[in-house]
Amino acid sequence: MEKYVDVMTRTLELSESCVEALEHIKLRINEGVFEDTMRLMEDLVNAVYQIETSMQSFLDQLPLNGIEDKPTQLRSALEHVVSAYEQGNSGKALEIIQFNLFPSCKHWKAEIDKALHPFVLS
Repeated sequence: MEKYVDVMTRTLELSESCVEALEHIKLRINEGVFEDTMRLMEDLVNAVYQIETSMQSFLDQLPLNGIEDKPTQLRSALEHVVSAYEQGNSGKALEIIQFNLFPSCKHWKAEIDKALHPFVLS
């Protein structure tokens, strides 16, 4: 697992950035500037994809802790919020972010932290 420590460190950092991005998106939508959040949402979708892709190289070597199931919930929430963005429906997007995407992302990040921190800190 030593050869993956750098990837794990970057994964931890990027997962934190995902949560921060969602917090900023929620704030900006609440301020009424939905259109300004589109690029950041696109970046968030790409970041989640990058995290999932990078973790494939070592996921089978991690202890089983449910981390494999979390991306499915997160992807589903992302699909719904992207659909709301495509429809230009800021209210629906905010609702999905607050009640589905943000909680899923935070839970996913917590599972990533729990799984990767022991390897990064050792």
